[in-house]
Amino acid sequence: MTQIVFLRCIRYPRIGRTASRGWMRIARSFAICFLAWVLLAGTTLAAAELSETERLAGLCRVWGFLKYYHNNVSGGQLDWNKEILEMIPGVKAARDPDAFQHQLLQLIRKAGYGKIAKFTAPPADLVNIEWNWLDNSVFLTPLIAAVLKDIRDGHDGALCEYYSAVYQTGNLEFLKDKEIETLTWEQEDVRLLTLFCYWNTIEYFFPYKNLMDDSWDEILRAFIPRFQAASRELDFHLLVEELGARINDSHGRVTSSVLNDFRYGTHRAGFEVSFVEGRTVVILVYPMLLAGADIRPGDVITHVDGRSTAVIREAIRPYIPASNEPTLQRNINSHLFAGRSPIMTLTIERDGPPMTLSVPRVTYADYNSEYAATQNAIVAFKILDGNIGYINMGVLEPEQISPAIALLKNTTAIVFDVRNYPRGTIWAINEYLNENAKSWAKFHYPLIDAPGYFGAKWIQTGPSHANPDYYKGRIVILADERTQSQAEYTCMALQATGRSTLIGSQTAGADGNVSIIYLPGKIRAAFTGLGVYYPEGRQTQRIGIVPDIEIRPTIAGLRAGRDEVLERALQFIADGY
Repeated sequence: MTQIVFLRCIRYPRIGRTASRGWMRIARSFAICFLAWVLLAGTTLAAAELSETERLAGLCRVWGFLKYYHNNVSGGQLDWNKEILEMIPGVKAARDPDAFQHQLLQLIRKAGYGKIAKFTAPPADLVNIEWNWLDNSVFLTPLIAAVLKDIRDGHDGALCEYYSAVYQTGNLEFLKDKEIETLTWEQEDVRLLTLFCYWNTIEYFFPYKNLMDDSWDEILRAFIPRFQAASRELDFHLLVEELGARINDSHGRVTSSVLNDFRYGTHRAGFEVSFVEGRTVVILVYPMLLAGADIRPGDVITHVDGRSTAVIREAIRPYIPASNEPTLQRNINSHLFAGRSPIMTLTIERDGPPMTLSVPRVTYADYNSEYAATQNAIVAFKILDGNIGYINMGVLEPEQISPAIALLKNTTAIVFDVRNYPRGTIWAINEYLNENAKSWAKFHYPLIDAPGYFGAKWIQTGPSHANPDYYKGRIVILADERTQSQAEYTCMALQATGRSTLIGSQTAGADGNVSIIYLPGKIRAAFTGLGVYYPEGRQTQRIGIVPDIEIRPTIAGLRAGRDEVLERALQFIADGY
């Protein structure tokens, strides 16, 4: 009976003279594997008996593989996102092994047959995909595994309808998947499509998948029943947010109107906080936004509207994307005081007993205006006491580079403050800091014609022609958890001079251009789409840019109005240690 079922499953259209050689090859693979399995097993063609979660996980993997490797699907001849919606009910209902194998064969038949090419695994510097799943998966019979291998080996790399490079050797964009953004959360099949689409994009195209804390396969199995069970729109969006946090990437933010409304409300605090000495501490106030409320740098905030800030941090933690612990706490900071009420009650520790204050929240428009005014007031470059140059990379504009270097060229050292997000100035700056061009970074970029494979390229910095008048003084870099992405890249470029010292603390550990995944419910999920390393291959993701001299702000220093990191840099320049 089992054999009859499978013979019916692999019934194909007649292959005439005009049929493609590719289809004949796949059909031949089916026939050979079928006969071999009958001879070896005799009684059944089925793989092991699987739970519903395991069957859906197998469907997810095979569907994603076909999406990127089957020439008809990757070439855009089918709406593959729609096809999975039709397959999910059948896989759920396939409670015996033979029925499940039948469903997988049905999925392959949906892809159809088409032209075949010759795919050879390229000489890649990084391989994201482990093909041993085709041999070792409990949900595949040798029959289906052989067919999938033939599909892989016949992949035409020119067919990549579901993704494209932002620029040559750049990260990818997934614009075709925008078509599913308008699907809504209510149907279980759509919720599973959301999970499957996100999972496969990360599986093939996230260059740091090997650095996750947990197995990506195990994460899939853990989230399948949770996506099935989501009973509210907010629950669904929070699940996607939590899934995004599991890739351990500071770029991995998940956004939607539902999440933005839930996380940020309509108002926020008129001050900034940081996680200092394990506590929530005010680091900057905007007096114009506080309406006279007595909030000061160095204040320790223990409760917000009666809730402990420590408890809030733990509650939010599973949903916050971060490559490392300091950045996780940094990302939580922006959620602590958001809300809809224009007033909040804070419990504060300062010098004596705890105080309870009524403090205004402000609209985001008012905050953005005051923040911009504060940034505009910052001096981009100057000479400090002792003939030491200082450049704030967060406010330095490209047109300011030449006057900055002209002013600072005779200083004994330049402090580059990168505790911020630079404005694309490092390329021009490094022409003044180096005599010749130098390698400063190695990139892993996705190979368009081979999903799951990454090529390598090396980036140089410095002048295109020898510059004997380059700046020869010391270079000191200030960095902390606010130093992310381009800021970390900037630190690496400054380190390439060979005479830099980095002072501060662990950076965000998310280096490389950002790609976006488009999901149902108008959810957008980001991830780091390029791998960035030092020229010799040393890791930066999650680790960040490691300081030569580690120092962090203290509560006492904030209360005294000191910049202890800058002070340590000036001490180093003066004393040499």
